[in-house]
Amino acid sequence: MNKKNHQTLYDNGFLLIKNGLNENELYEMEKSINNELIDYILLKSFIDNIFTKKINEKLNWNIEYTKFRLSNNNNSDAASMHRDIICYDNNKNIYPIFTCLTYLQNTIFEIIPKSHHNPTYNIYETFELYNNIKQIKIQRGDIVIFNARLLHRGIFTEKLKNRYLLQVFEVYPNIELYNLYSKKIIHIKGEEKYKNFMMNISKIHLIINLINYFSFINSATGYGYNENIMKKLNINKQFTYISSDGFTDILKIIPNKLQKINKYILNKNVIYLNRKYGQIFRYYSFNKQFIKYCFVIFVLIIILLYIIYYNYKYLT
Repeated sequence: MNKKNHQTLYDNGFLLIKNGLNENELYEMEKSINNELIDYILLKSFIDNIFTKKINEKLNWNIEYTKFRLSNNNNSDAASMHRDIICYDNNKNIYPIFTCLTYLQNTIFEIIPKSHHNPTYNIYETFELYNNIKQIKIQRGDIVIFNARLLHRGIFTEKLKNRYLLQVFEVYPNIELYNLYSKKIIHIKGEEKYKNFMMNISKIHLIINLINYFSFINSATGYGYNENIMKKLNINKQFTYISSDGFTDILKIIPNKLQKINKYILNKNVIYLNRKYGQIFRYYSFNKQFIKYCFVIFVLIIILLYIIYYNYKYLT
């Protein structure tokens, strides 16, 4: 069974474990939640003693992980298609780095199977790739494991009061793989000033669908893969991957205190770029790409309008 799970995870980039957590185990997770506040000591205990152990049993792993967060309808940076780690490795090697998650409510999760095999598609391949989007119905207690390079997003499909999601990031099957690959990842701190704005528009279907389409193109083509971003950031050649915290801050756990939901909690020490280089990264990997694709779309609209006008004039 483990061999089959491993092969599915490698080939398709994701694995769905149905009913991975029973009600008693889910209750242990729920004990850490108080509306929009979290007891992170309890939550981490659930992750270490229940959640990761269930995955270890299924895959014969001995998990090491870098960070985690728990959100409730407010992880807006996950509402459009993206990859959890960004590859700028010229060899395009697939690293055994995963994201593991579970929901407390039923929802829908979107992925593009096998997209982890290529961190940078050309624009023609990207348009074809869009037809491969697959929706997965997630039930309370299901566990999803996927390669951190896989294209995916969560969908705000149901008008639920709560939609709690636990995400454990940069998961390695064992300490040896952690020691080998974690040192290849450079981290970029989140920008919370955009968080509330993005959270609100992520629940407006028309707008988030437009943003999602741009985000899909940008992430599929590699977040400015050809911009030589690592050199612009003056990053040591040992780093080949970037992990961005999006719109979310890092929070330090305070024992015996309820703390804000939807914050990253570090489980390992990581290396962060300074804010200046983080802004440079966002410009070349997001802003510049947005301007470029908007220009292309504008030109296409002009051409389409001209064709319509020309045909109308010819016919009349």
